Amino acid sequence: MPAPYWSTFCGVSNGLWCGITQAVSPSTGQPEPLALDDQRKPLLQLHQCCVEERVVEEEGDGADCVVRHVTRASTLEGLQREMVQGGQLVFPACGVPGAAGVSECWDEERFSSCQEGLVVFDGGSYSLGPGTMGSPTEAPVKEAVAFDEAAAAAAAAALEAALAAHPAADSVDLLQGEQAEEEEEVEEEAGSEAEAADTEAADKEEAAAAAAALKLAKEETAEFDWTAVVIEHCMQWGGEQRLRIRLTLDTAGGADGTELEVQPLRVAVAREAWEGLPGSFTPATPGAGAAEQQEASRRVRLDTSALAGHWKVFEVSAVTVDDVSMQTGLPTRSTLYSAQETSRRLGRASEGGQGGDEGALLLLPHSAGVQLEALRLDNGRRRGVRVSTHWSPQPDMLLSMARLYDADGKVLEVSTSTAIRDAAADLAERSI
Repeated sequence: MPAPYWSTFCGVSNGLWCGITQAVSPSTGQPEPLALDDQRKPLLQLHQCCVEERVVEEEGDGADCVVRHVTRASTLEGLQREMVQGGQLVFPACGVPGAAGVSECWDEERFSSCQEGLVVFDGGSYSLGPGTMGSPTEAPVKEAVAFDEAAAAAAAAALEAALAAHPAADSVDLLQGEQAEEEEEVEEEAGSEAEAADTEAADKEEAAAAAAALKLAKEETAEFDWTAVVIEHCMQWGGEQRLRIRLTLDTAGGADGTELEVQPLRVAVAREAWEGLPGSFTPATPGAGAAEQQEASRRVRLDTSALAGHWKVFEVSAVTVDDVSMQTGLPTRSTLYSAQETSRRLGRASEGGQGGDEGALLLLPHSAGVQLEALRLDNGRRRGVRVSTHWSPQPDMLLSMARLYDADGKVLEVSTSTAIRDAAADLAERSI
């Protein structure tokens, strides 16, 4: 299938987006503090506003980017004041003189159409993450040893003094004595070789077992070079609602031949509603009850028992392959898209976040979830990792997005899917 147009993606995603953001601990599933209020008390949720615009840079390489300005406030009234600023396209930066304070300033984020690790889909959804995860593959650079002229001169003088202390005749006698000693040692070694041959086979087996045990011990006790990565999934629904999940992972191994290790550190989730085009906002723009709808959505959790049953799934997959640029003729990377529609029967997902099993679903606010699965690909000994996010914007509908990494930590596939419950298949199964 053809790749989505960047201009179409920008046209759908750009605008003023407002909602609520939270952070969740992957280990406990409980909310984590986002900031401190004026009384130095932790805040577990914040109101959030994003203004996204398409910008083509005139300087440099002329990158075609989406620039996102983000602001947060502890109260809805504070967010309204900042939304007026965003409606006027005024974005006081955080942490600089002249900004209106920490609660009334804007952070800037951007990503470009050719950014590595970015995959966009129709409807404004996207997946942004690293092309590789795990330990760095760069070999450590050895420091060059500087030549020490003084040390070299001292060594040359010591050698000359040693040669002058021993005449040539003494050197010849010394060499002859050493040759006789070497002949005696060779005879002794020849006598012992017969005894060593009897036990050589057993020694080889013991050495091989010891080497295998030592290699396993080194792998178990090796100090991994951990690297933190961030994966962001944005699932847009209906053109006016979207859910953004940002997952921070600590990764190690992979490319260096060891097992790929992934540990979740933090999960941030934000549900946002589209409030208009950039520069078109007025205080009367938000629809009636928007804040109440966001609050009600925040309290809803995904019903894992409701996932069991038959679903009609439409899935779009993207893989990046080596290619040649038609404009320059130079090697490049291209993303190929494919689509398929299938009927699947899903079982009940196990819940994580409270000591759950590997691959369990971590439940998030807004009827969403995150899942990390270790998979053996192509019957290999080492395992890859699939990072999935799920969102149920309405009953009997499930939106999913996933990034699949191989055992070396390289991304193999990025996919998104829309699943609709197949009520007829469920009814037919119950009637049997």
